[in-house]
Amino acid sequence: MELESLFSGTRWNILKLLSEAELSPIEIAQLLDTTPANISQQLRLLELGGLVKSEKTRNVEKGKPRIVYSLSSNLSYLILASNNYAEKKQLPLSPYHSFVLRGWFLNNEEHHEAVNMLYWQIKPYLKEIEKVAATTTKKELEVIISAKNPEKLKKLTDAKSEIKLKIMSSEEFRNLSAKKAEYHLLFDQRIE
Repeated sequence: MELESLFSGTRWNILKLLSEAELSPIEIAQLLDTTPANISQQLRLLELGGLVKSEKTRNVEKGKPRIVYSLSSNLSYLILASNNYAEKKQLPLSPYHSFVLRGWFLNNEEHHEAVNMLYWQIKPYLKEIEKVAATTTKKELEVIISAKNPEKLKKLTDAKSEIKLKIMSSEEFRNLSAKKAEYHLLFDQRIE
């Protein structure tokens, strides 16, 4: 089975939902306004393609799901078509790959190289960093770094860079998220 066929329609919507949380087929069917039978069929195809995994839950109470699905791992499916080179590849994502590829989804292409350079700037501090997000509402690249102890990252703001860098506590970041500020998540320690 060609993997490209798994990234369309209902299957794509399922992958997007599972990127946010583990869900049962019934929960997915409710969110996508379709039948559990349809979702179960799509999940089987995604599982055969190695994109999702199922897990039986323990101590199932009446009315609770017996099986939940999640993404099998952090993966990227790349298609490159350029002069003298055309290739496609499934790539397991390291924290570096994930950071840079997420940066490529920023609307302003001029920021892509800066995001790559930022990764190498913050790499020595990744154990201290909880989240890295880029604001997407301004022309200039503004990056917010969340850490339990922001003082340990003070050196980062002293470095010369074309990026406007803000370092804040976990609580400040949560408050920013609660205000629905527009940002694009580049790194999340919980999932990397």
